[in-house]
Amino acid sequence: MTKILSIACSTLGDRLSGAIEVYHSLKLQDESVDFIIIHQIPAGSELSEESQKLQQWLVEHSKINYVPMYTKGLTKSRNVGIKSCQTKYIWIMDDDITFSSGILPKVETYLLQSSNAACHTFESKKPSGKKRTLYPRDGKILNKKELLRVASFEMILNKDFLVKEGVGFREDMGVGGNKINLGEESVLISDLGRRDGATVHHALEVLSHPEISTGVIVSLENFYSKGVVIRRCFDGFERIYFYIRDANRLLRNKKNEFGVLPHRIRLIVALTKGCFFNG
Repeated sequence: MTKILSIACSTLGDRLSGAIEVYHSLKLQDESVDFIIIHQIPAGSELSEESQKLQQWLVEHSKINYVPMYTKGLTKSRNVGIKSCQTKYIWIMDDDITFSSGILPKVETYLLQSSNAACHTFESKKPSGKKRTLYPRDGKILNKKELLRVASFEMILNKDFLVKEGVGFREDMGVGGNKINLGEESVLISDLGRRDGATVHHALEVLSHPEISTGVIVSLENFYSKGVVIRRCFDGFERIYFYIRDANRLLRNKKNEFGVLPHRIRLIVALTKGCFFNG
């Protein structure tokens, strides 16, 4: 059977063993998918002896496509994964997830049913067993508000569409030294939409992911980044709407999660700079 799906797992330095654990969590019984590990090894860094042994195993014995990358940047590594992909679809993956049992055949069925979509999104759960977020209904085309909730490890991209339209992750975004440290997934989906590429949601729980992620941290850097995401995803009235929504959340502080008023004002200033003056 012709393969239709690659899984591209980005990792950094001595986290290499985590990416290999992700591969083993699939419990593959056949060669139905390609598994790619993009290993960021920034210049000047030194791998542990264990990681060097894993490198050797990957190159000499494993069925994994191992791609070393001698620079740092999560979005850069994801774009390298896209370039290394030889199948129609590519699943963007973190190095700290666990796949749901027997999930691949179900995922591939959904992909074949909506083969014209530019992006497919799925669902994940927290270690507690609760859903990561509120998801759209099955088969729904994502609207502007819903694209802001998507996590990278829930995305399967139509690589052929990306190549045809010249679209990829914006490399000035994402963790790994960038000032804009979040939201690259939402911006990519928005960029696809501007090229008439639909993103369709599938109500299928595909994996579990640790509780903490960059987007929930309250910091000036994160709110500046949120502003940039609003700027890049929305135009005109929509941009104003989402800016006011987030600024109002900071002012009201219903759950007492944003600190005292002077700090909340600084967060609003950071949000404003990102949304209207930079990025």
